[in-house]
Amino acid sequence: MASPSLWPPSGPGRQLRPEEAAWLGAMLDAEGCVTTTPDGHRVQYISISNTEIELISAVLRAAGVGTVWALLRKASHHRQAWRWQLARIADLTALLPQLEVYSLKAQRALSLIRPMWERAQEARKPKTCIDCGQAITKRTRVRRCWSCAGVRRWAKRKQTVED
Repeated sequence: MASPSLWPPSGPGRQLRPEEAAWLGAMLDAEGCVTTTPDGHRVQYISISNTEIELISAVLRAAGVGTVWALLRKASHHRQAWRWQLARIADLTALLPQLEVYSLKAQRALSLIRPMWERAQEARKPKTCIDCGQAITKRTRVRRCWSCAGVRRWAKRKQTVED
């Protein structure tokens, strides 16, 4: 579990009132979908689909983020369907923690997003040289700064020349 200072990240979107979060969480559980990658390890997007545009508009207003799409009709006698979709990881990490209390699907999505987000934060930490402890500013294969890596290469070349 991430430390309280890291999760949830502050990001775009808005702070929902408890009744909005409860309604949106219920809509996600009833009409929504959490779409993952084929291996099931990452969330691609969450969506809520319905034939009532007013309902989808209310979801968009309540969430404050997302996109509304008109879906293609499968047959001429079917009504027009609409989909609200949220795919940006920054928006998902801002909205889903607010719905976690009210929605099982939000809890499942967060169980996939949190480890991914924590790994990304770990990768963003500054790297330090394993020899001198200095911050590494450029990418190297090993975790050594350029001066330590150069000293080691020079010593290795000098040793092979002497042998």
